[in-house]
Amino acid sequence: MARQYVHLTTDRVMAVRTGRRKTLVPQVLVIDAVVTHRAGVLFYPSSDLVWLAEDVPIAFIEGLRP
Repeated sequence: MARQYVHLTTDRVMAVRTGRRKTLVPQVLVIDAVVTHRAGVLFYPSSDLVWLAEDVPIAFIEGLRP
């Protein structure tokens, strides 16, 4: 895709609803944002429920949730 940022939210319902735009069974990736931020990844607020990051290294992805 042509996105420039990773879109993140703490709202699981919103994440699933957004994912369903592309697939019937979206997967929700779990990110430890505190650890990720402490490691130097910058987060930018986009809205009340959405944050943006230029990149989230795979080491900070804790798991995959259906």
